[in-house]
Amino acid sequence: MSKLPNGAARRNKGAHNERVVAAWLTARGYKARRHQGADGAAPGDIDLARTIPGLLIDVKAREECKPGSWMLEAERQASGSDDIPVVVYHPPGVGDPGKWIWMLRSDEALDVLAFFLERTAIR
Repeated sequence: MSKLPNGAARRNKGAHNERVVAAWLTARGYKARRHQGADGAAPGDIDLARTIPGLLIDVKAREECKPGSWMLEAERQASGSDDIPVVVYHPPGVGDPGKWIWMLRSDEALDVLAFFLERTAIR
């Protein structure tokens, strides 16, 4: 069995983790699918436009956690839109996507919280 080149292995790992996040969201009632290809036509890794509009989700699965640079990348992808950039990090050794880490900026976290509170009438 030949080993995939480093770039191809990383892309395969990324695509797998994107599918896992999409399946996890779909199992919880949010129609989600992985964006196909990296042509730049659809920013982010996960398409939630029909069920959770306004989020740009970028999935990361690396040994070294770099939240600052990952958020900058997601923010660049979201620029020119009203989408909130979110990074989903798959920590090494954590198989359950329900235990993966979701990251967003503090001001955007408050926007998400306010939206949730409005919808649930909790205050």
